[in-house]
Amino acid sequence: MRNIKKVLRSKNVLIVEDEIEMLEALVDIMSFQFAKAKGVSSGKEALEQLKSEEFDLVLTDLTMPDMDGFDATRQIKALADAPIVAILVMFDYAAVREQARLAGADACIDKS
Repeated sequence: MRNIKKVLRSKNVLIVEDEIEMLEALVDIMSFQFAKAKGVSSGKEALEQLKSEEFDLVLTDLTMPDMDGFDATRQIKALADAPIVAILVMFDYAAVREQARLAGADACIDKS
């Protein structure tokens, strides 16, 4: 069995969150687990980053001003070699999980 920490340390994560304090906290936390943890504050910025850098995982907020997490996920998953995408939600409702699944998300993660 592979050591999960060693596997994670070889991966890169992109965090998409429009609340700066939350973004900084998530980047700090994820930098301990992943080889690279980078944060951006919008779905548009995430798409630009994914065109220039390789990420294995994208954690995206659901509610953002330029595009919501569902739209961002659809566009990310349309890219060649799309990364794993998890949508971060404030409330874990079945309807939200279903919308995330339909958008192509690999997971929903409750922020609380």
